[in-house]
Amino acid sequence: MGLELQAVVEEFTDVLDEKELKKVSQDLSDLLTKEAKTVVNEIQKANCDIFGVGRKLIAYHHNVWSNKNWSEDYRKVKFHTKVDVKIVSTGILQ
Repeated sequence: MGLELQAVVEEFTDVLDEKELKKVSQDLSDLLTKEAKTVVNEIQKANCDIFGVGRKLIAYHHNVWSNKNWSEDYRKVKFHTKVDVKIVSTGILQ
């Protein structure tokens, strides 16, 4: 799963150069990816298929679905969670 976010940094008093903007973007991407992984793990523990993986499996791969015990196997699904943050503005007038 991938998510691309655009962000505006408003509470920063210094003008950021391109290298610093990339570092802040990467730091935010890493932090939000870690948090997203935690959320996905908790959702799986609750056996909540919020992303509709089961519906797609039963609709498009019924032969695979019929060989699964979805209430048990859903918790074993491996999600590849990644959040990419791109800073589009710093909110500082230059």
